[in-house]
Amino acid sequence: MKKRNRILFLLVCAMMLLMLAGCGGTQVVFDIGDATLISGTVKQTYKDGVVITPPEITKEGYVLAGWDGDYQNPSSATTVKPIWKKIHTVVFSAEEGVVEDSSKLIQQVVDGEAAEAPSVSREGYELLRWSEDFSSVTGDMTIKAEWIPLYTVTFDLNGGTAEDNAQLIQTVRKGDAAVLPTVSRKHYDFVKWSADTSSVTETVSYTHLRAHETRSNL
Repeated sequence: MKKRNRILFLLVCAMMLLMLAGCGGTQVVFDIGDATLISGTVKQTYKDGVVITPPEITKEGYVLAGWDGDYQNPSSATTVKPIWKKIHTVVFSAEEGVVEDSSKLIQQVVDGEAAEAPSVSREGYELLRWSEDFSSVTGDMTIKAEWIPLYTVTFDLNGGTAEDNAQLIQTVRKGDAAVLPTVSRKHYDFVKWSADTSSVTETVSYTHLRAHETRSNL
């Protein structure tokens, strides 16, 4: 009788172990640290056919980039932690310019990523560059537009004609050269222009250049 009871006891224990094995699995713990849990479960059990879904979490000033371990197919009990990337504030200053889309003046940029330059313009100026490189942002930044003046150069033919009238009025950046038009006048030889146009640095909007000519015998 005792032997029979012992056999029954062993059979029950074996069945219970099988049941526990069937109900068990591999534990996956999502250690969210100081983040805020929005939804989901931080402790889950992995078994064949079970999809582990990470909890939805948030952390002020950061964006979730992933988790630091394999939680989809763990071979043993696993604890994974979130990988965070810092969010930086990038401010663009138009410096007296006009911005096409003001919403791009202040941007939240993930660490290591690029900010997007806003489209800006300024009457009488051309955008030369931005004051800082923002192709890979690693901290909060204030970026200023750097402008270069534009001047209007007008060529006065003084009775002559030009091969290309489009060259008679030019918009030239400060320090750049104007393109000299090719000119002619019947019975005259062209001598020179009244001013040097190799580096336009006038502080006024208009520079008038007059053709100096001498009469020819033709």
